[in-house]
Amino acid sequence: MWSGRRDSNPRQPAWKAGTLPTELLPQLKPDNGCEQFTKYLLEEFIKSRASGSSKKTLEIYQLTLGSFVGYPLTPDGINAYLNSLTCGNANHNYFRCIKTLCRWLYHNHYIQSNPVERVLPPKRQKKLLSAVSKEQLEILLSHCHSERGKAIISLLWYSGMRLSECANVKASDFSWDEGTVPSLLLSSIPLH
Repeated sequence: MWSGRRDSNPRQPAWKAGTLPTELLPQLKPDNGCEQFTKYLLEEFIKSRASGSSKKTLEIYQLTLGSFVGYPLTPDGINAYLNSLTCGNANHNYFRCIKTLCRWLYHNHYIQSNPVERVLPPKRQKKLLSAVSKEQLEILLSHCHSERGKAIISLLWYSGMRLSECANVKASDFSWDEGTVPSLLLSSIPLH
């Protein structure tokens, strides 16, 4: 089990753990009077959060912000750190922790301006949910306790309607002669 010490995390590369010399950290544009994030600032931040945060939250702060030590507290420094992460959508969690940290640093007069205000949050990739298979549809239908439930699930599956579209369909919307029902995306959807 990981001890929580930043320099002992076996899954963390050496440069993220702060064990490499600072000249090997990503090259950043110098900023006049810029201050680097230090272990001291991290410890002060963690101490300030100890009374109002859960143990798990404190561990998250330690993990995400521990690897931020050594980076400048500037928009360029924050962007360089976020761009160095290879964790996909989880880099948004790192951004949120840095945002909380920068607000705390600013409100406690450790920094003169809040650099995270000039950093765009990382974009999240949307997950496409897999479609329900014919076998899964049969299982859903077998667990329905009413004909109404079976009709709704069948309408959603066979038509590809959105849930909001299905909720707003009235009996008078069905064209029984043509075997279709109106849709927002298409003029009408055939019923099977």
